[in-house]
Amino acid sequence: MQLSPIEFKLLWKLSLTITVGTIALFWIIHYLILQTEQRVSFIDKQEQKQLIDYARHAEMLFLQGEDENWQIGSHISSSRKTLVLH
Repeated sequence: MQLSPIEFKLLWKLSLTITVGTIALFWIIHYLILQTEQRVSFIDKQEQKQLIDYARHAEMLFLQGEDENWQIGSHISSSRKTLVLH
């Protein structure tokens, strides 16, 4: 079956629309999941920010290739157990 040029253009437009729509849908779902996770968290806002800062710092070290010497230790601070990167 041979597609006419008009049918071929319509097929490509339809395919592109479905592809962009699917990507947008998954991006929106991902965004909503992250927002919901932050809002229902039992961790204080300040501690959430500190965890995000730790993650950024760890990612920076990883990208610089300094991740091989990480040691995960723990210490007790104000009766809360926290993980510390040495």
